[in-house]
Amino acid sequence: MAILQLDRGVAKVALIMMCVVFFMEYKPKAENADRVPSAFAQKVAEYQGNGTKTLICPPYYDLTLAYHLDPELYIADCEPGEFKRTFDDRMKAMGILALWNAGQVDWRELEQAPEILFMDAHSEFTLIGNGIMDSLNVHFSQKEELLRQHDFDLYRFSH
Repeated sequence: MAILQLDRGVAKVALIMMCVVFFMEYKPKAENADRVPSAFAQKVAEYQGNGTKTLICPPYYDLTLAYHLDPELYIADCEPGEFKRTFDDRMKAMGILALWNAGQVDWRELEQAPEILFMDAHSEFTLIGNGIMDSLNVHFSQKEELLRQHDFDLYRFSH
C-alpha cells in the first residue's frame, strides 16, 4: 500500500515537472493571423495617393481592410440602413474597389491608373473562377508580389 502511495506521489511530481518544463519552453508565434490585416493596410497606404487603384476579392474583406487603413471610414452621417452604400462610396473615392468577380471591373478606367494593387484574400478558394487575377494578367504587363501572409496575397500590377 505504501508503495502505491509513493508511486502516486512520484507520478504527481513528474506531471507537475512536465507541465513546468512545457510552459517554460512555450514560445508564442510572433506572427499571428490577427496582425495580417494591419500589415496589408500599411502596404496599401504606401501606394495610395498617386492614382493607384486597389482591388479586393472577396468583397466582404473591405470592412476589415478599412478598419486598419482608416477607422474614420466607419463614421458616417447617413440614414439607418445606408451605411454600406455610404461606406462603398467613400472606399471608391479612395480608389478601393471590393469585387466578387472580374465582370464588375471597368477595365478602361483601370488601365488609366499608374498601378493596380490586388488584395487576394484566398479568392480562388471562396469564389472559384472569379477571373480577377487572369484579367489583371491580360491587361497589365508587370506583376510583383508585395506581401504574402497566411491566405492573403497583395500584388502590384503596372504597365
